[in-house]
Amino acid sequence: MDKQQIVYIDTEKMQPHPDNPRKNIGDITELAESIKANGILQNLTAVRFEKGYRVIIGHRRLAAAKKANIKQVPCIISDMDEREQLITMLLENMQRSDLTVYEEAEGFQMMLDLGDSIDNIAEKTGFSKTTVRRRVNLLDLDREKFKDSVKRGGTLQDFIALEKIKDKELKNKVLEFIGTQNFNYELKRAESEEKRNEIKGLILKKLNEFAEQKNISETEELKYVGWISFDNSDFEKPKDSGKRRYFYVINAGGGIMLYAEYTEREEKELAEEKKQRKERDKLYIRLNTIAERTYQLRFEFIKNVSGLKRKAEVINKMLIKTICQSSYNYFNFSVFNKLLGIKDNKEKNSFDIESVSKSLKDNPERTLLFAVYSNLNDHANQTYHSWDGKYQINQNLNLIYKNLEELGYEMSDEERAYKDGTHELFKKEQIK
Repeated sequence: MDKQQIVYIDTEKMQPHPDNPRKNIGDITELAESIKANGILQNLTAVRFEKGYRVIIGHRRLAAAKKANIKQVPCIISDMDEREQLITMLLENMQRSDLTVYEEAEGFQMMLDLGDSIDNIAEKTGFSKTTVRRRVNLLDLDREKFKDSVKRGGTLQDFIALEKIKDKELKNKVLEFIGTQNFNYELKRAESEEKRNEIKGLILKKLNEFAEQKNISETEELKYVGWISFDNSDFEKPKDSGKRRYFYVINAGGGIMLYAEYTEREEKELAEEKKQRKERDKLYIRLNTIAERTYQLRFEFIKNVSGLKRKAEVINKMLIKTICQSSYNYFNFSVFNKLLGIKDNKEKNSFDIESVSKSLKDNPERTLLFAVYSNLNDHANQTYHSWDGKYQINQNLNLIYKNLEELGYEMSDEERAYKDGTHELFKKEQIK
């Protein structure tokens, strides 16, 4: 039979080609209505096989004809071989821009499997060699995730952007977000992670040239040298790496801690530093004792101060200053309860309102004074020394002393020396 002769074939004898690159024929309702009204205006192309005929060109027309209950369709019967069938279907769909990115990729791969080269495929399809190669490379991704991303509306630009990621596992992670509003964010994050991993690899390669990896528990007797960030591509090998042993620990937070063996000089310095730290700790304990003692003096003075009726104006001024000038400016409920002789409420930051009301009725000036003092937030941790035993100014404690002195408080010589930084425990060079 002449392969160009048009014959009418029963639709029940015709089947879609199993290797048709186009997997989804789309909505054929409108086409079926047109065929029902006007018939099939363009013939199909088919090949014979043992169970009838397979469509090469006209898959949508066949499906629409069956939907319209058309019993026969006009066809040209071809004797194309398997390779020619595939190429014909691929070219037909591509010329109409009917294929998805995934279908194009599968089609190109089929042609490669049948013996075509990238150059041949590019020449036959009109696509550039780069495009053909890119599409085929996409098949290295997770196939199911690839197909799902196309269904979500992934564009060609999305897949081109995905090529920025080299790592296959990272690519597949980002692939899950193609077609969603989070794609660009995840792509940038993956790019950063890949760059970070690349730098990490370079750093570890350089480290392994002169250092040995250890666990953090094995570094107690080693000197901490510094931190190497995985963002630091400029990391350089220490100049003395050939003279002393180095070690590193990979931190879970995303970086490397570098250690080294102590030199003889550093060991002496470390011993001296430990000695100084021990002396400093003793000094700190002694200073804390002074801070506790001076606080108790202030507390007892507030608790027992006399002549409050004559000092109501001073107390009111203290109240204003406390509210306006205190650097902390929050109420210490525990001190207030203690001054009033009230047990701390089970709930933090509260007091027994009935007990406070009774105290206000019996002795309003004293209760007001207690409230003002509690708002000053005085306590034993209000100090004039830092953690390392050095003198430091405390503006809030200065304000407390100023208010107490207006009430008649008299500072001891030790208090004044501690407050001014002239106490014997402070070295002269520490005084500010």
